[in-house]
Amino acid sequence: MRKIRYSPDADILMVRLGEGALDYAEEREGIIVHFSKDGSPVLLEILDATEFVEQALASMSADRTMRPSTLKEAIRLLRRGWVSGREMAERLAIPRSRLPRLLRALKEAGFRIEGRPGRGYRLTE
Repeated sequence: MRKIRYSPDADILMVRLGEGALDYAEEREGIIVHFSKDGSPVLLEILDATEFVEQALASMSADRTMRPSTLKEAIRLLRRGWVSGREMAERLAIPRSRLPRLLRALKEAGFRIEGRPGRGYRLTE
């Protein structure tokens, strides 16, 4: 049960996460989380929502990991045979820490990828 509302006057995005009365709230870095008496999050308030959404979109567009050209090149590399994570990240010009995300996306798209410590990754039939 998620309901999303935006208040343009206050520039606050509110996301209702659950039912129940609000008991207390905590604020961190421009986000207020309201909790029920049992400690479950009930409502999120994102302050300065316009800026928050703009930053989120900018970071997504800056992320080379999920660009179609990057995914196609990753498939090409994996089809050639074993490729180490380091080499793959270098050739795709992405941080090594983003490689699990890319591989997970390819697996979810139906590609069968084998990974072995010391060998790397490859596409299997």
